[in-house]
Amino acid sequence: MYLRLLGPFELTAPTGAVRVPGRGERALLAVLALSPREVVTDAVLIEQLWSESDQPADPVNALQTRVSKVRRALAAAAAGGAPLLIRQGSGYRLDLDRQSVDVHCFASFVDAARRAGDPNLAIGCYDQA
Repeated sequence: MYLRLLGPFELTAPTGAVRVPGRGERALLAVLALSPREVVTDAVLIEQLWSESDQPADPVNALQTRVSKVRRALAAAAAGGAPLLIRQGSGYRLDLDRQSVDVHCFASFVDAARRAGDPNLAIGCYDQA
């Protein structure tokens, strides 16, 4: 799977585009994708997904509902593969490689360009970014 966060949100699987229903579910996936393979606590997710003024009466339940919807979308795209959204301790972990998220690919190309030492290599890295 590959997740695009720069520009329009897009999640693709080998079988094609994956529909992630709802703006809130896309936001949840985006927050988790910024720290792939790392546990993001419920408290951090709730803080990132809702402002104080629009926080639901039961934010933990609302978060669990969003997680459930994202899991269904990911499971349909994975076609029986290992789950990608995992509950771990007091949070959730998105089991994607960093190179499966465009933000991290961009950052690694920019970092490579800065360390290149050769202007032509740097330009190539910036072009890839």
